[in-house]
Amino acid sequence: MADPINKKKLYTELYKKALLKAANDFPTYAQIMAPVIIPEGFVWGRHLQKLAETLQLVEEGEITRLMIEISPGGSKSSLVTLFESWCLGRHPTWKILGVSHSGQLATKFARFVKDMVGSPNYTNIFPDFKGLREDVQASGYWYTRSGGMFVSAGVGAGIAGERANLAVLDDPLSEQTAESELERKKVVDWYGPGLKTRMLPDARVVIVNTRWNLSALSGYLLDLEKKNTEADKWNSVSIPEILDAP
Repeated sequence: MADPINKKKLYTELYKKALLKAANDFPTYAQIMAPVIIPEGFVWGRHLQKLAETLQLVEEGEITRLMIEISPGGSKSSLVTLFESWCLGRHPTWKILGVSHSGQLATKFARFVKDMVGSPNYTNIFPDFKGLREDVQASGYWYTRSGGMFVSAGVGAGIAGERANLAVLDDPLSEQTAESELERKKVVDWYGPGLKTRMLPDARVVIVNTRWNLSALSGYLLDLEKKNTEADKWNSVSIPEILDAP
């Protein structure tokens, strides 16, 4: 007669394997670490799997310019925040710039990243991560002990002197400001001389947004790509509100 299955021991062993996998597989990492920032529950879906797999290609350098278009409520902000923390675990010396349409929102997301890198599971996944420097630990501006850093900024903010291996723009326009031609122009004008010049060689840029207006930043950059052969070439992933494909 076979020995009865020890479910607790089996779960523990499977969880250990998942932690080991998470260090190299972003979709696995995202599902393990999501409860840190979404304690009320995180529902994984096909769209998140697709986005997570694509974001991993960004970290690996196969994609250096990624544009994600998705409707509100699709957990896009949670996923890219998880991605930023995963990148720091794999590259503790990276400098990451997190941008949103307001400084307050950008700081909120930066705080989520900080919470994740300080959590027990993070240490289990990245045992060689040395933690954060104690002398620079503001919610939206902090350093790793390996020389990396995380800076949050609202669109239009001065970021002179900063450099980035990865820049993530999460909704550079809000639903309210997207209809303003003046506000759209401000974002476009800031992106070129403000953010793009901050990028280190081989840096990655991720823009994730709900496209409230066709001439917003994402539309502008796609049009520029068509008109100018020297413009950045973007990989674009669009997730519809209702997915009717298999």
